Amino acid sequence: NFLIQDGITMSELKLPAAAGGGSISIKGPSSSGDDVDLVDTSGNLKLSDDQKLKIGTGDDLQIQHTSGHSRITQSGAGNLIVEVTTTDSDLVLRAEDKVSLQPHNGNEGVVCNAQGSTDLYHNNVKKLETTADGVTIPAAEIKLQNSANAANATVQVIAGEGGSAILELLSDEADDNDDKWKIQADASHSFYLQNKTSGGWETNLMA
Repeated sequence: NFLIQDGITMSELKLPAAAGGGSISIKGPSSSGDDVDLVDTSGNLKLSDDQKLKIGTGDDLQIQHTSGHSRITQSGAGNLIVEVTTTDSDLVLRAEDKVSLQPHNGNEGVVCNAQGSTDLYHNNVKKLETTADGVTIPAAEIKLQNSANAANATVQVIAGEGGSAILELLSDEADDNDDKWKIQADASHSFYLQNKTSGGWETNLMA
């Protein structure tokens, strides 16, 4: 093992390979408790809890593990870029619980819940949630706009083979039967406008 104590200045340090390996430690002032196990016996770079690996002239990039969390922090000018440049290689974020993208001050942007929904937020307010059956959009307004503002905007409801395409309109929290209307195109090529005022679907218009 090799120990560097406070007060020693070196321009270069070279250690020959030793049978069985060894470790390098840097010992801070006796009052500071800032001892660093720099390299362990397996050749791994090692820092204890709460110590930081600082990179850059102004310590702009820092990597730290505390007793509870691990952090990669970019505090200087510029962006923190995680880049994969190999053709056909992916960037994978993996967690045992959820994965969150928080664009500003901890506000949620995208939340991928473990074995559950993926949620999309606008200004920390949930606007879309995937479910086992499809998608729930908890929004007061859904706007479909052609980005060129020069052609049609189309909404399609496509049923499976032999199924019906159905659009339900539910007003006033849908807590009464007469709040419920349905537009349906069925597999027999008929078109229906229906309501549920009497408790069952009744046809108001058929074409």
